[in-house]
Amino acid sequence: MRQRGWEADLIRYANYQVYFQHWPPEQHGGQVAEQRKGHKDIDPKEPWLSSVYYHWWRYLSASETCRGICDTARTEDGRRSAKVLNSAYPDFGNVFEGNFWSWWWDRGWALFCEPQSYSIRKLDREGMRRWSSDLNAPDRLIVSLAVNGDHQRTVDEIKALLDELPRGNRSARGKKLSAALYQPSGKPDIPALQRYFKVWDKRRTDPGLEICEITYKCGIEKTYMPTDDNWRKQARNDFYRLFNKADAIMKNAAYGVFPVTEELSMDAIAKIRGDQMALSRDRRSEIDARLFPNPFGQLQEFWAGAQIEKGSIAQLKP
Repeated sequence: MRQRGWEADLIRYANYQVYFQHWPPEQHGGQVAEQRKGHKDIDPKEPWLSSVYYHWWRYLSASETCRGICDTARTEDGRRSAKVLNSAYPDFGNVFEGNFWSWWWDRGWALFCEPQSYSIRKLDREGMRRWSSDLNAPDRLIVSLAVNGDHQRTVDEIKALLDELPRGNRSARGKKLSAALYQPSGKPDIPALQRYFKVWDKRRTDPGLEICEITYKCGIEKTYMPTDDNWRKQARNDFYRLFNKADAIMKNAAYGVFPVTEELSMDAIAKIRGDQMALSRDRRSEIDARLFPNPFGQLQEFWAGAQIEKGSIAQLKP
């Protein structure tokens, strides 16, 4: 179900009150694939390829920087090291274990979903028992709805009430900013992410292929042919342009920033993550309070006795 008024579509996932600001992955089609039928970057046979969250995992699981961090985290001392604690590992875990779907259902969805506490709650007898604090909460609005009223009028009146409230974490255009633990930087270009990775992966899987031929054989650039006088130079330049972007995305992803196509300094990464963590304060608070169960299964225990960093997704229990 799509909700208007966000930077991207807000999607209710798998019939649970779990929402995402970008399209979540689906394994066998379903509501997301149905709503995006005919979209230019959707392959109905592989609908998960249209999700930025899949590509986040894909680049991370191909990152040598991330692999080195995961290797360091194999020991208890390693898990306590600054190299590990300042990376994406405490939340993303070891992405080299299992496949995308095992990782997604275990922890991935919880990294990218919006705060579940943002959902509308029904204050009937059971609701009052669980959510009585809503009556005096500064960030909740209590209204009484006529069950037989016109639906569109009800929606319009609620919107008018919300528009009268302070802006809060909203953009200059008045749209709600993501409060997920991890948020893509900018507007993800899925076809571009696929192109970068395709060139990078071709170099890895076919190291004997000449660099100047990789871009052409990948079908990325069609502006020249092997018969052109200058085609080798053009193809080589295109290869390095795309390869370097993929490499930078992988290095930045290891520290929780995605998808940025220029390698960032640690100071720049810290600034981006700090801004994102400020926006995700509500999501981290509900994890710390363990207000909502995991509807999809048991989260792994990956810390193996090490002290869990406050706010880590590892604290979320069913």
